[in-house]
Amino acid sequence: MTREEEIKAMTKQALARFSGSLQDHQVILFGSRAGGPARPASDFDIGIKGEKPLAAKTLYKIELVDLSRVSPSFLETANSKAEVLL
Repeated sequence: MTREEEIKAMTKQALARFSGSLQDHQVILFGSRAGGPARPASDFDIGIKGEKPLAAKTLYKIELVDLSRVSPSFLETANSKAEVLL
């Protein structure tokens, strides 16, 4: 499985947790990761389509940050409020 396939699978798994909130909605991957050509640093654009708007509490923004490339002060702040996930 490629890294991109792994990320898509993890995204589907994460979205499954919200399936109750996403009833009657379609979740799509769009942009270069769906239609190409994607570069290694391309982001994953995920959209939610439905007849009615979602409640704001359903939506999240997720950022993945390479902490080896951040300033010492940013790293210190990140480490002071960190929780190990993997």
